[in-house]
Amino acid sequence: MDFTLAIATVMFLSGGGGAYLGSYLKKKGENLATHEDIDQLVEQVKAVTTATKQIETKISGDLWDRQRQWELRREILLSAAKKLSEIDNNLLGLHHFEKQLVGGEIEGEESKIRLKHDYVSSWNNCMHSFEETESLIYVTCSKETMRAFAELADLLRWMAGKIVKGDLEVYDKRKDDLFAKFTSVRIGIRKELGIGFDLIPQSKSGE
Repeated sequence: MDFTLAIATVMFLSGGGGAYLGSYLKKKGENLATHEDIDQLVEQVKAVTTATKQIETKISGDLWDRQRQWELRREILLSAAKKLSEIDNNLLGLHHFEKQLVGGEIEGEESKIRLKHDYVSSWNNCMHSFEETESLIYVTCSKETMRAFAELADLLRWMAGKIVKGDLEVYDKRKDDLFAKFTSVRIGIRKELGIGFDLIPQSKSGE
C-alpha cells in the first residue's frame, strides 16, 4: 500500500501535479520580483521627490535674493533721483550767493561770514550725501550708470570749488555741460529701473 502510494506520488509530480507545482513556484517568484521592483520604484520616487523639493527650495531662494537685490537697487536709484534736484539747487544757490557777495548786495561783515558759512555748509552736506549715494550706485548698478554718476560728481566738485573762490563765470560757462551730465545720469536711472524712455541730452539754451 505504501509502495503504491509512493508510485502515485511520483506519477503526480512527474505529470500534471508537477506542472502545477512548477507553475506555482514560478508565480511566487514573479510576485517576489514584482514586489522588489515596486520597492525600487518607491525608493526612486522618494529620491526624485527629495531632489525636486531641494531644487524648488533653491529656485525660491534665488528668486527671493533677486527680488531683494532689485528692491535695494530701486530704492537707491529713487533716492539718487531726489538728490539730483537737491544738489543742482544747492550749486545754483551757492552761485547766486557769491554773485551777491561780490556785487556788494550783502551788507555787514557778520552777515557775510554767517551766510558764507551757511551756503558752503549746505553745499558740503548735500555733496557728501550725494557721494554716499554714488558709492551705493557703484555696487548695485551697471558700469555705464556708474560712469555717468562719476562724471557728474567730478564736474560738481570742480564747479563748486571755482565758485567758492570767486569765479562767477564758471556756472554760466559750464551750465550746458552740467545739464547734459544731469540728463545722462537720469537716463541711466531710467534704464536701471527698466523704464523704456530715452531722454536726449541737450543744452537748456537749445530748448
